[in-house]
Amino acid sequence: MGKESPKQQVTAYRMSLHFGICNGPAELVRVRMGEKDLWQGNAIPYSVIGINLPELYGGIKSEGGAEGAIHFYPGFEDQKMSTFVSFKYGRTPDTMTGYRGIASIAFTERVDDVDSLNGAKIVGPALANPDRPGFYYSANSPYLRPIDVKVKRIPDQSDKWQASLAALPHIRYGKISPMAIFMAVGQGYYTDDDIFYPGYMESIIAVLDQIIDYKTRSPDSRFDFGVTFSHSLFFPTAVPHNYIVHNGSVADFQAARQWAVDFVRTGGESMWRRTFEYMYDFFRDSLPDDDEEDVFTRRVAILLYNGNSTEFTRLDTDLAYAGRGDDVVTVDGGYFNEDNNTQVDAYAVISPYLSNVPDFTGAERFANQPLFDRTYTNQDIIDQVLDCVRPKSLEPDMNPAHIIYECLTDPNWGMGAPESMLYVADFVAVAQTLYSEEFGLSLMWAQQSTIESFIQEVLDHVQATLYVDPADGLIHLKLIRDDYDPDDLDTLDKNNAKVTNFQRKLISETINEIVVSWTNPENEQSETVTAQDNANIAIQGGIVSDSRNYYGVRTKELATFLAWRDLAASSAPLVACEIEVDRRAWNFVPGGVVKLSWPEHGVDNMILRIGQIDYGKPGEPRIKLSCTEDIFGLDLVEYTVVEDTKWTPQATDPVPAPYTAGMTLNYALTIALVDNDFYTGTEYPEGFVAVLASTEAIDNYDFQLYDVATAASLGDRNILSRGTLAADLDAEAESVLDYSTMNRSRGSGPAVGGFLLIGDTEADQELCYITAILGTNITVNRGALDTVPRNHVAGEAVWFINETANINDNTIRSATETIQYKVLPRTNNGVLSVLDADTLSVTVNERPWLPTRPANVTVAGVSFGNVDLGVTDPVPITWSERNRITEDTVFLPWDAATVAAEAGQTTKITLMKLDRTVVQEYTGLTGTSHNIDAVDFTEAQMILRVDSEREGYTSWQGFEIGVTSLVGYYGLAYGFDYGGADPEPPGEPGQIGTLYPDNPDAETGNITGWTSIAADSSLAAVSSLDSTETPGSSPYDGTFSFYHGLGRISVYTTEIDVLSAASEIQDAIAAGKATAKLRYALLTDEDGGDRGSADLHFYNGDGDWIGGAMFDLHTSNNVWTVIEEGPIEIPAATETIKVFIRAIRDGDDNKLNVYFDNIEVPIFEYDDPQMHTLEWSADGQDTGPWVAALEPYTIHGVLTGTSSAQGNGWGCDYGYRWASGIPPGRSGQTPLQAISGVSDSDIDAGNTSFILRWRQLNANNAGASSTGSVMVRFYDEDSALIDQESSATAQLTRNGAGNCVLEVNPMPIGSRFFSVHISGTRTAGTILIPVYAYFSYMNAYTKKNL
Repeated sequence: MGKESPKQQVTAYRMSLHFGICNGPAELVRVRMGEKDLWQGNAIPYSVIGINLPELYGGIKSEGGAEGAIHFYPGFEDQKMSTFVSFKYGRTPDTMTGYRGIASIAFTERVDDVDSLNGAKIVGPALANPDRPGFYYSANSPYLRPIDVKVKRIPDQSDKWQASLAALPHIRYGKISPMAIFMAVGQGYYTDDDIFYPGYMESIIAVLDQIIDYKTRSPDSRFDFGVTFSHSLFFPTAVPHNYIVHNGSVADFQAARQWAVDFVRTGGESMWRRTFEYMYDFFRDSLPDDDEEDVFTRRVAILLYNGNSTEFTRLDTDLAYAGRGDDVVTVDGGYFNEDNNTQVDAYAVISPYLSNVPDFTGAERFANQPLFDRTYTNQDIIDQVLDCVRPKSLEPDMNPAHIIYECLTDPNWGMGAPESMLYVADFVAVAQTLYSEEFGLSLMWAQQSTIESFIQEVLDHVQATLYVDPADGLIHLKLIRDDYDPDDLDTLDKNNAKVTNFQRKLISETINEIVVSWTNPENEQSETVTAQDNANIAIQGGIVSDSRNYYGVRTKELATFLAWRDLAASSAPLVACEIEVDRRAWNFVPGGVVKLSWPEHGVDNMILRIGQIDYGKPGEPRIKLSCTEDIFGLDLVEYTVVEDTKWTPQATDPVPAPYTAGMTLNYALTIALVDNDFYTGTEYPEGFVAVLASTEAIDNYDFQLYDVATAASLGDRNILSRGTLAADLDAEAESVLDYSTMNRSRGSGPAVGGFLLIGDTEADQELCYITAILGTNITVNRGALDTVPRNHVAGEAVWFINETANINDNTIRSATETIQYKVLPRTNNGVLSVLDADTLSVTVNERPWLPTRPANVTVAGVSFGNVDLGVTDPVPITWSERNRITEDTVFLPWDAATVAAEAGQTTKITLMKLDRTVVQEYTGLTGTSHNIDAVDFTEAQMILRVDSEREGYTSWQGFEIGVTSLVGYYGLAYGFDYGGADPEPPGEPGQIGTLYPDNPDAETGNITGWTSIAADSSLAAVSSLDSTETPGSSPYDGTFSFYHGLGRISVYTTEIDVLSAASEIQDAIAAGKATAKLRYALLTDEDGGDRGSADLHFYNGDGDWIGGAMFDLHTSNNVWTVIEEGPIEIPAATETIKVFIRAIRDGDDNKLNVYFDNIEVPIFEYDDPQMHTLEWSADGQDTGPWVAALEPYTIHGVLTGTSSAQGNGWGCDYGYRWASGIPPGRSGQTPLQAISGVSDSDIDAGNTSFILRWRQLNANNAGASSTGSVMVRFYDEDSALIDQESSATAQLTRNGAGNCVLEVNPMPIGSRFFSVHISGTRTAGTILIPVYAYFSYMNAYTKKNL
């Protein structure tokens, strides 16, 4: 009995291990060993986590515990192993692989040398004084327990797109469980003043923001919040700073947030002991009463503290003092317990702002806290405080759109596709939809499976499709959702499709139970939910079950939603079918939706979802669709009863076709219409012929094509519909035509993807590609393939050619060969006899082998009509290249951007006289532009033609445009008709008349109607010109002209009364649809010293300036020159138009010699004006409209050219203007002005422009250069600044004046208001020298981009 009990022998097992986790960067959330938590939290940067749980598995006498350090490496691209871990490998950080891009975790003993951790973030209890090497795993059992880690990996795509949508919390279904949160902040001020540590107050605000978000999402849930500030050195009587909210509303928490934002320290803080009394009272008051349903599943106490070990000693004392001892408030095992056993999670966030804070060796009191952190940045504090608040069940999942995006683009482990291969707008839209649905996933991909199969699993989860769109060649992402308008869907019927297989499920083939597997994030185990269709079960007499494994789903609620989603589709007897359509369906895509109307199957407007698409090989006429009835459209389908036909057959005798035509197929139409077996292997100059025929016979549905030479039938061909133009058609890039006015014959009508062939002879015919049909209006791209946009006259033929029309002779023909055909129409009474048919002769040409003509041609910026070159020199010609080989399935619009030309293809420009005599050729041109010297235009009117060439072949057609050269008068160009310009009515296209001053040409023999506005001005009507300056000259037209003479500067003005103009002009101006040009003849002396200009300004009924422009000065060197300015927009309120003529002498002291004649103002109207003049305008005649610091440096009348402050070139400008004077840098800004003329929807679609025009002078004085700048600022509907755009005015040199334009394209999305800001800057000189930056005549416009 006296013997001692034998001692138990124990063994502790330790080991250092290093595990790889995943591609980084990742965030560590939890570490478990043997199904017990070692640590939970959020470790993002390189962190070392101290573990001190020696009793976790029963202690040293049982199965031991866990103790040591966990090193987490998140997997950054610049990652290095620490000195401590590298030493374990026998290396240094520089010789040790850093496992960059890979998240990993290492288990070691505690670390006694913190410096060896290379700046790691220390998490958890003190790490010093390890007793043995290696991590302590277990005792008395030599088995390594399973280790699992939980990481969160939501890549930072902030530099990509929609980064804010990447993470989705689990808040979609039901309400968030009630929460009570108390924050105690200790020693929160800097030592020298009352400035609060920013990380603390920002954490309080962040917590309140989180509560506001939770309350907004789950308004029926209860949330309590409290905060107090403490300091252990203050007496208990110190004034406390508290804020408490129990069961608050969103408004209550917003008020608390504002209190935190406005917080000002007004007294001392309470002691820690009083803080814990507040905390106790808070949680006691948060307990529900007996009759309340709220049970707090999340009760959190957060201690935010800045201090040292001495302060922690006081903290222990305060805890004991806090009321009733350890039975009331204790720190025990990580929990803050109350006397009713309601659990409170207690967190301590220790942030050493002060430099004298040690390593917290005295903080063992908090060794088992869930989070004990030493951190140095404000954001770290905020992140870790929020981590304390958020329930672990609300850990975010990742947006599936971002998952797919990363899989496609990641260059390391993904597919490495560049973002340019993705249609990012689709990915953004899908991300936004999934975020609004709060449809997040968390799942793992291992490289044992392909990345494609992993992407497909994600697509299966969210029901989406990923495809390459043939329209743009980009990867698109589309959700399968009820997101369409049935009225906008394409309809498939017998006119455009063929149903090859149509099957509807029997009810016995349906599923009535779906079992969905999902992953519970609390234990990472698979669980299931079930959805059943009771009606279907009753019909089938039992359960027919199927399962889905949605392992990426981590909430029961989302899994349940998916079960019901899949059950809805599985339990319905849906239709599955296969359909062949013609190539009008070229733009159909997987996941798209169409309607099917097919009486034989008893359906009308059945909505089908497209699954797979077989686009076929190049040249194949059919596209094959695999479709399924769309579950979202079940309620919209109409079922019809197939009735017996009551049609009575009609029969007529066949007669010759009244209209026939033939042509050689170009390359693209050969590919589209001729079977591959026929055209494969053809060589130059072989080709194929198309024969077109039209008839009015009611029972004529095709014709037999007969070859006269071989006396053989070539088979049956389609009858086409043919009509005629009801009105003239101008050359343009795109047109909208009403086919109901074309007197169409029987046959297939227009179809999207088909063509119009306009013209009577093949050489002049134009192909137009149909892009849209709305009612009877068809939108066409003009000048398609190898043709150019032309002017056509009423009565010209219009053929409607389907892309799958059977019109071609499949016999290989040779260029220059003439083929004789007969068209034999077929009716119900038979086929027309060969003897009764007319003969059609077609001569084959080289068309399929010729290079495709250039497109999008402009001459001096003009695309169509006649070009007045004015003073342009050199004359710029631009074009877009085209490629015959690549433009065989997707047909480019005329004005589309350039593409890579066919090998060896160049461009040729030809200048011709009106009789088509060639004057000059420019050949072998590469690129997309060429300049022609103005002297090459040797005639008043000429033709300019642009062709393509390749290996001696010239394009089938070339673009032609008429031009007026400098040697002729503008009006002589009217009447051109050269490949794109038919005769116009007097004036120009859109011109509705011309306005004249009362005395436009001095033919009264005096200056009646003209008024001087400048001192020393001189104007006279003269019949002969001063022989000393302009020898031998006469008036430009008539007997008299205006003469500026005698002085150095002369400015005169006259008025035009708009209210006396023709009603058509008045109506156009009042409707804001009018623009004006200013045209006049000018003569100045030959030495270039004299200059002249005419200007145009608009005034309202009150005489206020509301728009207009001051144009630049010109010289003519003793030759009468017609000057044309504009066009400029006429504001709708215009009642008076003023014309100014001005002259200046720059050189010697001789008198002026500037002459004007034939002054006129042509007026134009546009049905859909591109430009809209805003109501705001400013001419500088007063201090307004500026509301900021600008002090107007206004100048009345005419500035003298001799003043160094204004400088030559500005001298004869007239009127008032603003200037930025003394002190330098004065500026002004207008009040906010409403944006009008364009719709909000067009602005928000990025489809509008904003234009500001003004006149400006940057002057100098006493060696000081000045520059002025103009800025436009844009504001949203709440008057908040969105964006601003500054002018580039460097082109105005000092002492230089000119007209400036600032165009913002597109206008910032969301813009509703704008303001204009002007300022001046002096670039040299002393402070005493003013800034001379002058501004005047500002007009603002908006424009819808067409």
